[in-house]
Amino acid sequence: MGCRQYIEQLCEHFEEALSRPECARLREHLEACPECRAYLNSLRETIRLYRTLRHEAPAELCQRLLAILELGHEDSAGNPH
Repeated sequence: MGCRQYIEQLCEHFEEALSRPECARLREHLEACPECRAYLNSLRETIRLYRTLRHEAPAELCQRLLAILELGHEDSAGNPH
């Protein structure tokens, strides 16, 4: 199996959807492949940052966005595109 397939399995790994043998093969590959380890570290960091920055948008912003979506695409002056 090539790096591309292992990278695709990383998401399954985070979702705990890999079988034990698949997980073992993925770990072996990660030990031997610095590029995939770097990708995994980047993915972990992205998930960590997402979890720390996840906040609700202010109600006013939500209302404005919904209004724009309901009216169609408009520029800042209210002109349709």
